[in-house]
Amino acid sequence: MRKPLGVLSALSALLASVSFLYCGRGVTGDDALAGSCGDGVRDGDEACDGDDLGGLTCADFGAPGAAGLACHACVVDASGCATCGNGTLEGGEACDDGNVADGDGCESDCTRPSTATVVVCQDLAPLPSGACAVTAGDGGRVLVGTVLAPNTIYRGGQVVVDTSGRITFVGCKADCDADPACAASAASATAITCPAGVVSPGLINTHDHITFTQNDPYTDTGERYEHRHEWRKHQNGHASIPTSAVGGTNAEELVSWGELRFLLGGATSTVGSGGQAGLLRNLDRASLEEGLGKPEVNFDTFPLDDNDGQPVTPGSCATDYPTAVTPGAIAADDAYLPHVAEGIDARARHEFECLSSQTPAHDIVLDKTALIHGVGLTAPELAEMAQKGTALIWSPRSNVALYGNTAAVTAAARLGVLIALGTDWIATGSMNVLRELRCADELNQAHFGSYFSDQDLWEMVTENAARVTAGEDTIGVLAAGRVADIAIFDGAVHPDYRAILDADPEDVLVVMRAGKVLYGEATVVADVPGTGTCDTVDVCGRPKRLCLTAELGMSYATLRGLVGGTYDVFFCDGAPPGEPSCVPTRPASVAGSTVYDGTLSADDGDGDGIPNASDACPTIFDPVRPMDGGAQADFDTDGVGDACDPCPLDADTTVCSTFDPDDLDGDGAPNATDNCPGIGNGDQLDTDGDDKGDACDPCPTEPNPGVQACPGSASTGLVLNEVDYDQVGTDAGEYVEIYNAGSTPIPLAGIHLVAVNGANGESYSDVDLGPAGTLQPGEYLVVGATSVVSALPPSVRTLDLGSAGNLVQNGSPDGLALVDVTGQALLDTLSYGGALTAVTLSGLPGTHSLVEGTVLPGAVSDSNTVLRSLCRSPNGSDTGDAATDWRVCATPTPGAANVL
Repeated sequence: MRKPLGVLSALSALLASVSFLYCGRGVTGDDALAGSCGDGVRDGDEACDGDDLGGLTCADFGAPGAAGLACHACVVDASGCATCGNGTLEGGEACDDGNVADGDGCESDCTRPSTATVVVCQDLAPLPSGACAVTAGDGGRVLVGTVLAPNTIYRGGQVVVDTSGRITFVGCKADCDADPACAASAASATAITCPAGVVSPGLINTHDHITFTQNDPYTDTGERYEHRHEWRKHQNGHASIPTSAVGGTNAEELVSWGELRFLLGGATSTVGSGGQAGLLRNLDRASLEEGLGKPEVNFDTFPLDDNDGQPVTPGSCATDYPTAVTPGAIAADDAYLPHVAEGIDARARHEFECLSSQTPAHDIVLDKTALIHGVGLTAPELAEMAQKGTALIWSPRSNVALYGNTAAVTAAARLGVLIALGTDWIATGSMNVLRELRCADELNQAHFGSYFSDQDLWEMVTENAARVTAGEDTIGVLAAGRVADIAIFDGAVHPDYRAILDADPEDVLVVMRAGKVLYGEATVVADVPGTGTCDTVDVCGRPKRLCLTAELGMSYATLRGLVGGTYDVFFCDGAPPGEPSCVPTRPASVAGSTVYDGTLSADDGDGDGIPNASDACPTIFDPVRPMDGGAQADFDTDGVGDACDPCPLDADTTVCSTFDPDDLDGDGAPNATDNCPGIGNGDQLDTDGDDKGDACDPCPTEPNPGVQACPGSASTGLVLNEVDYDQVGTDAGEYVEIYNAGSTPIPLAGIHLVAVNGANGESYSDVDLGPAGTLQPGEYLVVGATSVVSALPPSVRTLDLGSAGNLVQNGSPDGLALVDVTGQALLDTLSYGGALTAVTLSGLPGTHSLVEGTVLPGAVSDSNTVLRSLCRSPNGSDTGDAATDWRVCATPTPGAANVL
């Protein structure tokens, strides 16, 4: 399970900054072949060359009047523009805390400290030809190069893999040699040495819809949406986006083709709402995990059960989404990945309200959950996620293409939310994980002030991705005991993490699953024993070999023929054709939202359409969304926007509070002892001493402890007195006995008996007691099955519920409540078979606890093998504590005093 990340630990996890600011792609070396970097002429993909800076000045990087813009390796270096220590984020600075002290989270050169330790193991001599060399051995593997281990970079390091495909060692050769067992395993294994290679865990795609893989990227008309149902269901005057799922005789091959796209980009696992045997591990299909043996991920596209896209005007969650997922429905899952808040309008944010602590019966904000998209979330929601250990799965390309905006990831990271990355789908997203990383990287550098380090982004598709899929003990990191799902990238031009972030198709050198080589450099794959039948494929001028026969039972040529002209598995020379842009744009204002085209300028350094002078976050993209009420998101109203506020929940401070699920109203009193747990009342004032704070007490000067009505109300003294919800054999004789324990007659008009289903915390039965008339002091009302009430004497007041069985559910847990609908009061409750502490009741607004005082012990329960009921003892007693008042009655007595 994931654990919550505190604010300080989140900040310390923000790693070394990029000291260059990139324009466009900002590429060098092989990426700028057309530009002949170093010739003094800016052409091709070059951002600059020599003294040719393309007309840029420091003013373009937020440092008006400063000098120092330079060009290094055809990349614009704006670090000289900044004045480090002035408290203003400028030029290439990753941070500026107003001082030049080290060790405080922002270093003296305005970079963030790196948590990755670099260990130089050995210098590897360049090969005479090729990127890697193979020394054949047994089925084990020794991979040699720059190894990206958790928080450690081993230069000239090695990864040793045993014959079963498990990693046995990660580190320096000298340390392995010192261990006889490690040395022996390495000596007999097949060695793959890549002097300039960067050895990484195989990439993990945490979000895709692979059954739509045969679609081409959609045609961007410039239209932007506010909610996913608008493009899905042609709502609010918006055009729908036509797509179709795979079908027909080649449906399986089309899905395999989609998985191949991911594989050629260095991925070894995916969560895609579908899949086929072979190639990638499909983590949401237990039968398609390729031997991983982990419980499958629960990938939920419609947790609110709103596939029909019915328009919703945010109101009552019980009305808007009555069949939304419940915690009980996902209790058996290790990882739950629901689509939530995909949009930028009030409806998107309302989705979170209906699936969080604000709706306890449907609260799935848990440490097993990772919310997909989360575009419509604000600081309080992100804080709740951080506190509860709920992660975020970010799909920036698709978000930008559809909504012109994406999740508030800088605020999420500051608050401590774990972030993973996913492609979404081919129609509006990325064709593989490398392209999604490229989008995240471009947004980060151009629009997020380089908030995330290279290591941060890489972890989103490795370690973080493994954590959100509950696979961190098997995949996602290079460590002893993990499965050897590994990808090696060419780091000759772009070292370390940038070898992955800047990788083009030809830069993927090797991909293996559990030590089995599936794809890579032709010479490498050919020389590794046991790879089987593999096909040679020219990938952007570099010969590769692809081993499909053992995986799919067919060659690459055969598979390609079966999928026809489907969008290809790789493309050369820059962005794939039709790929949606990652430049955020919104051409029209909706509900006061900002209009912008993503252009960076001296007056708008983050491209959000708001001039720097009036921008609450001038270096972090945060336009006004339709859901924001005409102003940039600033929860604590301190003038610093949530996107860049060190403490978005607390005004004018860097000492941050966090969302506390044990203090939902934030008044400093824990829920368990708060006399008004849903209303902020720090003084806890309780004038009448009934343990119910004045702020939430309907009669603050007259004691009415627990759920008792206020003195003088017509319903004083009405209690649930006996319940038989489980009979021997078939349940056909359920009843609920209600008793007037008071001293005056009680008219039953407006009084309802409400039954609650513990599986979803909602009412399943609502019986109007009005037809039973008036209940006299000491009189009983029996509400139950025909077989029960028909056998009672005529003197007993009854309501016949019919002859159907299971009229009262038999607990695990379930509950009952007496509700004064007219007076809007909760008169009496019973939670049996467990604790129901936050339920919705028909006829009464809000959520309510059905537990009076202490929950019933497990032994106080009905039985389907022994005749008995639950009853109050003494008869009619109500001390406000369920464990004190309720007992097991060996002799059910409907309409008469209880007998133990």
